[in-house]
Amino acid sequence: MAVDILIIRSKCDPATNGTFLVSEGLKTYLEGKGRSVTELADANASPENVNYWLNSANNRTKKFILLFDHGSCEGAYGEKNNEIAAVINKNNVEDLTKELHMYTFACSTNGNNCVGQLAISKGCYTWLGYTEPVYVFTAAGSLLTKLKSCIWSFITAMVDGSSAEEAEQALRNNYKSHFNDHWVFKYNHDRLLLRKKMNNLKIDTHNRVVKWHRNVRVTGLYAHGPQNRNVFIHFEGIGWKRTWPQHDSQVVNMLSAAALAKSKASRVDFFEDDGQIKQIYVF
Repeated sequence: MAVDILIIRSKCDPATNGTFLVSEGLKTYLEGKGRSVTELADANASPENVNYWLNSANNRTKKFILLFDHGSCEGAYGEKNNEIAAVINKNNVEDLTKELHMYTFACSTNGNNCVGQLAISKGCYTWLGYTEPVYVFTAAGSLLTKLKSCIWSFITAMVDGSSAEEAEQALRNNYKSHFNDHWVFKYNHDRLLLRKKMNNLKIDTHNRVVKWHRNVRVTGLYAHGPQNRNVFIHFEGIGWKRTWPQHDSQVVNMLSAAALAKSKASRVDFFEDDGQIKQIYVF
């Protein structure tokens, strides 16, 4: 099973008690918007579970990571044995975050030469986080409710189809609306930073399952006759991908184009949507 969004929310000390409250109810809220969600909460927010849901070989998380925990320049944290533990770090950040979008309500992950900046250089699409330690209210109350509304404004904007820049602005505007309520809102606002691969990235148009592959070679073809529209194309360095089986004519045309590319050793571009080829160009 694969999901759109992975939520990581540990609860092992006073600070993570606060971030746990900020993220309480988020899974249900996002599912109400039609999103598939897995939540790794408290003891389940372990390095092993995070790796299971984020490793790129299996693509169990397709679009968006939300992490509400501790952080440092070296990594973002969950927990193990009721103590904080790095779950995304400089050693695994490429595999776990490439072609995904990341939000960390955590300290320092997005400073200069830190894990967020490295993630972008390794293929993560966007990383919204904080350049220094940030603060959370550790008990339920009006201030925590206001902070929660700020954080959720960014998430809501991204899930509703806004670009990362638009969603970041929504978060900044919400922080600003509470500057007079407590110094934490301005403090966190001023340490917020969006890093991005390019402009106008969105979780539904740029992710692990909706993407263009450029300048690749066709190295194999497979068609199973008794089953209609059962055609696969093998690409160098990528592997087998199925042609979109919705229409006979499209399957035949894409197979013909791929066969021509293979016979002439031509390069191709193709558009992948959830593991299936929907467009292919030979040149």
